[in-house]
Amino acid sequence: MDDPSDRFLEDLNNPEARNLDNEGLGAVHLRGGFVMGQVHEVNGPGAAEVVFMPTRHEAVQLAKYWFQVAIEIEYRWFLFDQVDSNESLLKAFAYRRVRTIAKVIGEVEVREANRQVEEELSKKNDPKYWKAFRFGTDQERLAVQEEIQRKLEEDQKD
Repeated sequence: MDDPSDRFLEDLNNPEARNLDNEGLGAVHLRGGFVMGQVHEVNGPGAAEVVFMPTRHEAVQLAKYWFQVAIEIEYRWFLFDQVDSNESLLKAFAYRRVRTIAKVIGEVEVREANRQVEEELSKKNDPKYWKAFRFGTDQERLAVQEEIQRKLEEDQKD
C-alpha cells in the first residue's frame, strides 16, 4: 500500500505545468477526489511558460503585479487573522517571480516597484488598518484584528 505522505510529496513536486518558480507548489490530491492547492496561475495551465522577451518597463510592471498579489494576500491574512491554503501557494509563487525578475533587471528597480505598490495600496486601504499592518506593534495589530472580528460578528447578527 502506498504511503499517503509519498503521494503528498509527489503531488507537491509535480505541478500540472512546470516553470522556473513553482517547484514544490503542486496541487495535492486527497482521498475522495478532493484537490487542495490547485491554483491556475501557480501550478495549473496558467503557469505554463511562454517565450516572450519583455522590455525593462514591462518587467517592472510584472514585478509590481506580483508584489501586489503577495501584499494583498498578507493584508487579508492580517485583517481576518486567517490563512488560505491556495493563497499560501500564490504568495510563495508571487515572491519567487519577483526574485526571478530582480535577477534580470536588478534589485534597485524591483525595490522601487515594491515601494510604489506599497504606496498605492496604502492609499486605497483604510489608513488605520494599513498603518497597523505595516508598522504596528503586536498590540496595535491585535487591536485591529479584534475590531475587524467584532464588525464581522455584528454583520452576521444583522
